[in-house]
Amino acid sequence: MTEGAPAILGRCAFATVRGLTVHGSGALAGLAGFPQAVEFRGRGGDDHALPAAKEQVVFRRVVRYQDGADPEPGGRLDLIGTLVRRLDASRRAGYAGACVAVAHRNLEAYATALDEAQGLIRQVDEVLAEGSAARWLREADSGRGAGRRRFGFEGRGPGRVLWLHRSTAAEADPELVPEALRQLAWLDEHALTGVLIFPAVRPGSRAVDSGLIAGCRRAKQQEIEGVEAGFRAEFERRLAEIEYEYQAAARAPAPPGPRGGD
Repeated sequence: MTEGAPAILGRCAFATVRGLTVHGSGALAGLAGFPQAVEFRGRGGDDHALPAAKEQVVFRRVVRYQDGADPEPGGRLDLIGTLVRRLDASRRAGYAGACVAVAHRNLEAYATALDEAQGLIRQVDEVLAEGSAARWLREADSGRGAGRRRFGFEGRGPGRVLWLHRSTAAEADPELVPEALRQLAWLDEHALTGVLIFPAVRPGSRAVDSGLIAGCRRAKQQEIEGVEAGFRAEFERRLAEIEYEYQAAARAPAPPGPRGGD
């Protein structure tokens, strides 16, 4: 990330009302046209991943974007946010949420982003109310042109979302939650994986504790060692090629010299 660039690139508030209503600002200004980027219900209204009553769920999700008709490849943003449960207009289980966009894998920004998202969640209804969104969405240059962006999100399919839950350790040390997000995102294996952190145990969820953090660090060390081993193997392969070429040149007969006159 360029020195001096803002860590927070955009903000978003969303809720299930009649369908999914989304308002974004900054880098997320065009997200209203792509509500699937913050869709947390499964097909057929499956709500097993939603918060229970009075719960607040923390999430990380990676979105990809393409700017307008720009032929150049787009980029990715990490959304750090939080969800609460609510009923939609049809009295079905739904949710409301807020999130903050940071540069993809800008790990140092995660804690700040989560703090801001947890503050924004209290303003979601105000933001979504008619006439309030325009004031909340007013941004400086960070949002210029972002309204023409097309969005999608990574992490689709089975196994692409990790379920975690707060442990006693996480309750005692709130810094463990953003640290778990950072450690998982640092792993190449989970760079694009979605994460949901529930307040209580869910089927298949893993505790946010020192064991999780230590496991991530060991896995990262293995990734680093694998990359280093790959570099060494490539270096040795190229060295062997050069040696072979040198030996082949040394064995080749010398070209005939110029013929002298009779």
